Amino acid sequence: MRVFRFGLFVVIGIFLIGCVRAGIASRAADNDLKAAADKAVITPPIGIPMGGYFAYERKAEGTHDQLYARCLVLKIGKQVPVAFISLDLIGFLSYDVDIVRKRFGGNITLFVFSTHQHSGPDTIGVFGEGRDERYMSELRSKIIFLIQSTLTILEPASLSFWKSDGVGLAKNWKDPEIVDNDINVLMVSGKKGIIGTLVNFGCHPEALGKKNRLITADFPGYLVNKIEKECGGTALFANGLLGGMVSIATENFQNKEKSFELAKKVGEKLASRVLSNIRNYTKLEPKNFYVSNSEVAIPFQNDALRDQVLSGHLPLRSFVTNQHGEITDVNVTVSVLRLGQLEILMIPGEMTPVLGLKLKTAPMTMIIGLANDEIGYILPEKDYYLPKFQNERSKSLGPKTGTIIYNALKDLSSNR
Repeated sequence: MRVFRFGLFVVIGIFLIGCVRAGIASRAADNDLKAAADKAVITPPIGIPMGGYFAYERKAEGTHDQLYARCLVLKIGKQVPVAFISLDLIGFLSYDVDIVRKRFGGNITLFVFSTHQHSGPDTIGVFGEGRDERYMSELRSKIIFLIQSTLTILEPASLSFWKSDGVGLAKNWKDPEIVDNDINVLMVSGKKGIIGTLVNFGCHPEALGKKNRLITADFPGYLVNKIEKECGGTALFANGLLGGMVSIATENFQNKEKSFELAKKVGEKLASRVLSNIRNYTKLEPKNFYVSNSEVAIPFQNDALRDQVLSGHLPLRSFVTNQHGEITDVNVTVSVLRLGQLEILMIPGEMTPVLGLKLKTAPMTMIIGLANDEIGYILPEKDYYLPKFQNERSKSLGPKTGTIIYNALKDLSSNR
């Protein structure tokens, strides 16, 4: 283990030296980029309703490991800062994102995404008793304070990107031949070392299963802990094309049963894959920077979710009603962020690889799911009524969802 760590430190040292020689080093005169990263504990109280499994009403009986909000801020030139917020949660609705966003009055661009772990609080409101609104209020306040404090420690920085191979870590249990095996890594470096590392990979974090009653970040927690230990800085995990149904390839791990041991093995294996390809980075030129957003209306054709809205369990940010006051459409936002050669697509739910892989047209593309919302599964319209997707249909707004979001993202990407 000591030999491995020594070798890793050498690799990271070579990486940082290479950055300096290649002109990626933190020189504001070159690219006027500043960055900072930090994290804050968001662990809920014992007894809170847990989210992730519809058939089970669970309450937390203890805490195995802390949950975090992790923040990475980039400020390029005179542009408003961009904040990436990764939450160890099942989801974070646009209703809540808007409350956080309003606190900053348009002076920051926010991308809030959840790791989608299934052993935390029900922050959506559809898994049992509903949301604990006292916890949600405290959670939003902690996120606001985290962003504010991170903005105060900005320093000159540089960006690099690379991919690693995730083959064998995740499995598409509905379409085994179709999975996004790319592990995308965005690393932010400062004068003294690594500021932050954003890791993007599509896989449901459900290593513990529905019987677990302990709060845990699941495998993303082990992943970011190892990255931070080996590289320094703050690490963030962003889920990707995990819909319909991409989860852990348990047959490739000795302990196939749901357990903390499985979560640890998956997270640390994923971290090792990230670090194994660190030398093959590409310098990013942040002068080619832009953010584009598109708000689209999705026909609301899920009676079960509509009942959750009417009962007050599922708060919506924006929706359309007919003359009878019935909700007909839900408004959602999709976004495309350009950082030099890297294109980041922000999807407000769980898109299937069958649909999402068609959006990966640029050489460097990162697709982040559950970004600024969680509207459930996003399926291709042609597959929507297939028997194998019965479970996914029950957690989707309707059959048009995939087509509308796909077309909106395609338009934003092609108009760069």
